[in-house]
Amino acid sequence: MKIVYQGFTASGQKLIIRYPLARDLLQVWRYFNKLSAEKTFITYQGEKVSKKDEAQWLDKKIKDITQKKLVLLFVFIDGKLSGVSDITLKERVQKHIGTFGITLASTARGQGIGKILMSLIISQAQKKLPSLKTITLDCFANNQVALNLYKSLGFIEYGRLPKGLNYRDTLVDEISMYKPIE
Repeated sequence: MKIVYQGFTASGQKLIIRYPLARDLLQVWRYFNKLSAEKTFITYQGEKVSKKDEAQWLDKKIKDITQKKLVLLFVFIDGKLSGVSDITLKERVQKHIGTFGITLASTARGQGIGKILMSLIISQAQKKLPSLKTITLDCFANNQVALNLYKSLGFIEYGRLPKGLNYRDTLVDEISMYKPIE
């Protein structure tokens, strides 16, 4: 088990950030279905994911890590999966670009865990993905907390798709950002 960070949350709970393992399946399945039901700032808005589909997703991600196609970190607070972040390389003429994603359980938000996780995933990507030159992300325009975090870590807005995302039955702009990696 490759642990990249150990510490404590602001409230004193044990915090571990590590690479995924196949045995994480049940927690991953529950975590994503709970986030989807919450209809937070993610692409799943209430849809349920089957355990079989989640197993295929996790198996592929673990395989892609070994093939240096992505980095993926899980956040555990007192042993419970509470966050996920990845940077996945694109292919062919865009293989120098990594697409960033992050999710946090509602119980993990507002404690600085997102900033720790984001800093770690960027650092891991720089070490493990040698072709990486640029990281991109897309964000709901009404997710000001995320936008502030991304800007604080050096991400720059490069595009906006008006009404590009459906957030709780309201169309909001999709903001695209990038960060050059040196």
